[in-house]
Amino acid sequence: ISRALMSASFICRYYDFDKIDSSILVKNPNKHIILKMGKINQTILEICLNYAKKNYFELKVRALEALGQIFIRKPQFMISEECREIISISLNVNAVPHLKAQSLRNLVELLNEEQEQLKSANKNPKKENEN
Repeated sequence: ISRALMSASFICRYYDFDKIDSSILVKNPNKHIILKMGKINQTILEICLNYAKKNYFELKVRALEALGQIFIRKPQFMISEECREIISISLNVNAVPHLKAQSLRNLVELLNEEQEQLKSANKNPKKENEN
């Protein structure tokens, strides 16, 4: 289960399934769409949140790690009530140190990704102005 959580979250991070792209929609001979887009990231988020609430320590850590990957793709998911609750529980004074460390790693990775995006956004306008 932990491998599946991680695999799904990495795929969500690096590929935007929720973006509707007609070139990737698969059609059968009757012209019906087989692959439907729209709420895949949300579904994976809900699955990860479900495992983050379980009492199995290994799955809880993996679910937190998976949530971090999803938050990088969709930072707006972090502000949902359920996600804020999971994050605050994992950063609580009485929380297990591994959970705290994973939550902090998630935040660091999110901030690093945002910083990279800002750097690349700042480089692009300069290149356009030089040409």
